[in-house]
Amino acid sequence: AALRVVGTVPHAVYNFVPMRVEKVMNMNTLFRCDNCGQDTLAATPDAMPGAKYSNAAAAQIITECYFHQSTIGNIARRLKVNKGTLIGMAHRYADLLKPLFDQTLLELRKCVFLHADETGWSMDGKRSYVWLFANALFRVFLFRDSRGSKVPLEVLGREKLMLILIVDRYRGYLPLLVERQFCFVHLLRDVKKLKLDFPDDAQILAFCDDLMPQLSQAVKLPTLRLTPEEYRDRAEHIRESIMEICGKPSNDPGIQHIQDIFRINEHQLFHWGKNPDIPCENNFAERNLRPVVISRKTSFGCQSERGMQTREILMTILHTAKCRGHDPATFLENALNVLTLNPKADLTQLLFSDAIRLQNVA
Repeated sequence: AALRVVGTVPHAVYNFVPMRVEKVMNMNTLFRCDNCGQDTLAATPDAMPGAKYSNAAAAQIITECYFHQSTIGNIARRLKVNKGTLIGMAHRYADLLKPLFDQTLLELRKCVFLHADETGWSMDGKRSYVWLFANALFRVFLFRDSRGSKVPLEVLGREKLMLILIVDRYRGYLPLLVERQFCFVHLLRDVKKLKLDFPDDAQILAFCDDLMPQLSQAVKLPTLRLTPEEYRDRAEHIRESIMEICGKPSNDPGIQHIQDIFRINEHQLFHWGKNPDIPCENNFAERNLRPVVISRKTSFGCQSERGMQTREILMTILHTAKCRGHDPATFLENALNVLTLNPKADLTQLLFSDAIRLQNVA
């Protein structure tokens, strides 16, 4: 049978348009002084002096690399641009944003609590570390060749702060003059490991079976819909149960080790019981370090200390901007536009313009 056209039916499909670099010619005005005869060329409003790429293009490229964790090599191949040009761009803008990075460290010290953690990194094949200090409004990354206490001291200083630092029991945080909240998830793992290592020891099995449910209840407590009074009552009951279990006499070294953690560090284990906004676990930091771990595997780290410094500045600013409700690329473009007009401009209000009192940040 013959077919004939009787009409059309719309069918919407989504097509992908790859990002590409487009050359734009700007006509800048040339001024000449009638008195001295000196010429002055007007600046391009949306590009740094002498820059090859506009602030919008630079912001997109830097955000893709230092926020979305794409590699410089991948971006260079896709955009058909020189890899060294992109690296030089990142270094230049990191230097300009360094004052905002330093101010972010100062603002961080006004928080009520922070999560902190560290993991391995690579610098030209040498062992290095990335540190994270974070909460709902901050993501501060530091890339250093040290896992010593000098790094957290650089972030939080040597003065006493009204701040609770949620950490594992790593001793690098001990010199800080802050309150510490040890992570209950790490403690729970230690207890589970003790049980797995001695599956036939009745004393260890009884101890672990008593303690693990209490630690699990502490971790789950903030997810329950409780009034503040109910929360504090439940938290106090959990605390009493834990301390009772850890106060029982035992001649087993494994049990004594776990008990001593609670006996010696009781003042660093139960801040969460007084305030439901303070977590008793450090999963937040581990989750926010995960993209860095993926980047370590895809990029093989940094090639120089300068590269690590550039990465920590750009990652801190972009991720903190995202936490505070900004689109990272748009924020960076706006910041670069401000710095184009005045390289010494104060960007503090651009990043910290919200009305939240930072000393009450949770």
